[in-house]
Amino acid sequence: MQHPSQLDTAVRYLEALGGAVIATDPLGRIIYWNPGAERQFGWVQAEVMGHSILEVTPSFVSADRGAELFDRLRRGESWTGDFECQRRDGTRFVARVTDSPVFDDAGELVAVVGFSVDLSAEQDTLRTLAGAAQALAASPEFDAALHNLARWAVTTLADACATYALDGGSQLRAVGVAHSDPKMQPLAEGLFTARGWWCIEPSSETLLEGGEPVLVEELGMDDIVEASESSTRLLLEALRPRSAMFLPLHDRGETLGVLVLVTTERSGRRYTEADLALAREVADRAAQTLHNAKLYHQANEAISARNEMVAVVSHDLRSPLHTILTSCELLDMASAPPRASIGVAAIRRAAQRIDRLVRDLLDLERIDSGMLSLRCTPVDPRALLLEATALFATIAAERDVELDLVGDENPETVGADHDRLLQVFSNLLDNAIKFTPPGGRVTVNVRGTPEAVSIAIVDQGPGIAPEALPHLFERFWHGDAQASASGLGLTIANAIVRAHEGTLEVQSMPGRGSTFEVTLFRTGCCAEAEQRPTA
Repeated sequence: MQHPSQLDTAVRYLEALGGAVIATDPLGRIIYWNPGAERQFGWVQAEVMGHSILEVTPSFVSADRGAELFDRLRRGESWTGDFECQRRDGTRFVARVTDSPVFDDAGELVAVVGFSVDLSAEQDTLRTLAGAAQALAASPEFDAALHNLARWAVTTLADACATYALDGGSQLRAVGVAHSDPKMQPLAEGLFTARGWWCIEPSSETLLEGGEPVLVEELGMDDIVEASESSTRLLLEALRPRSAMFLPLHDRGETLGVLVLVTTERSGRRYTEADLALAREVADRAAQTLHNAKLYHQANEAISARNEMVAVVSHDLRSPLHTILTSCELLDMASAPPRASIGVAAIRRAAQRIDRLVRDLLDLERIDSGMLSLRCTPVDPRALLLEATALFATIAAERDVELDLVGDENPETVGADHDRLLQVFSNLLDNAIKFTPPGGRVTVNVRGTPEAVSIAIVDQGPGIAPEALPHLFERFWHGDAQASASGLGLTIANAIVRAHEGTLEVQSMPGRGSTFEVTLFRTGCCAEAEQRPTA
C-alpha cells in the first residue's frame, strides 16, 4: 500500500468480510477497532484506542518471532499466521491473523491493518460434525442410525431431540427420542411419539413439501399448550420447550425423515441462525448416511432372498441328481452295450458337475449366513495330503501329469476340520491338474514349524496375469485364472481357510505356473483340538 488514504480503503474492504479489523500506527498503538474486534476480544473501542496492541490483545509468540514479523511489514510484506490470543476475560483462543503495511508517499510505514478470524468457532463446528459422523457411523442400519443421532444431539445441539423416518411416502414414524436429562426421558418419549404434539408451525406436511429447514426462535408456550390436544398438554407443560429447529433429512431427491431439535426453558438456550446453519450441516450428513443405510438394507434383503432361493433350489435338485447317479450305477451293472455305456458315462459326468455346483451353492449360502461350522480334530497334514493326492491320482495319470507329494515326512498335527480341508485341497489339486499341460508336474509341498503348517501346491500351468490376481477369490469370477467350473471353488476354499484363521495366498507369473499356499496356524480357532490325541 502506497498512500495513507488506502488505509480507509483497506478497512472498508476488510469490514465486508465480517471479522475483527484492527489498525495500529508504526509503534503498535491502536488507531482503529471495529465491532468485530469488540466481539472477538471483548474490549469496546473507547477502551482500547491509543493503547498498545500487545497489551490489549496479547499473543503468545516469542519476542524474536514478533521482531521478525515487524521487519517483514517494514519491507512491505503482508503475512498470515495462526496465533494463540487472549480475550478481555482471560480466555484464550486461536486466531488466524493477516497483517498488511500502509506506506505514505515518501515510503514511510504509517500504519498496519490487521484482519483476525476466531478459529475456535470453526474448530467447534468441526468437532460437532465429527461427533455427528461418529454417532451415525456406529451402525449401518437405518433405524439404529436415527436412534444414535438423537442420543448424540442432546449432548451438543439440543435439550431434547426426536428423529422421524418417512414411511409410505408421507407418514412420519418416531424412531429416536432423547432428552439431556434422563429423568425427563419418559416425558420426551411420551410427547414426541404422541400424534397430537406437532401443533406448531411448520406442519409436518409443509416441512416435507418445502424441503427447507425451519427455525422457530420462540415457540410461545401459552399458545402451544392451548392449541394442543388434551393428551399432550401435560407433557408440554412439563417439558416447556422454548426454541426449536425442524430439519428434513433430504438426499438425492428423496426425503428420508425429519430431525427435530428443541431447547427448553430450563436451559434458557434459544436457537439462532448460526445454530440453524450448523444443524443444517448435521442434517445433510445424516441424510447421506441414511441413504446409504437404506441401500444397505435393500442389498441385505436382496441377498437374503437370493440365498433363500439358492438353498431351496439346491436342496430340491439333490434328490433327482442322486436318482440319476444311482440309475447310472444300475445301468453299468446291467452290462449295457458299449454305445449305451458311452451315453451313461456322459450322463454321469453331467450329473456329477451339477451335483458339485449344488454343493458349492449350498456352501456359499452357509458362508454368507455365517453358518459354516468346523468340526475340529487333530489332523495329520501329510496323511490328509496323501488322501487328497490319492483321489486325483487317476485323473492326473489320464492327463499325463505327474503328481508328487514332497516336504516334511512327519509334520506335527494341527487342529482343523479334516473334511473341510480335504475339500480345499481337492479344489486346488483339481485346478492345478486341469491347467498343467500333458507331461507337466504338480508338486504338493508340506512344511511344519512350531508356529504353523504350510502346504504349497505348485503347478506348471500358463500362470495368472497380474491384473487378475486381486479378483482370484471373487465369486463367479473366471477370467483366465484357475477357477472351478462354477466360479465358486476358490471363493469357498478361501472362506474355509479363513474360518480356520489361516491364509490362502497365491503367487503366479504368466508362463511360469502358479503356487497356491495354505497356512494353518497352531494358535488358530482349532488350537484346542490340536492338543487332543489322535484316534
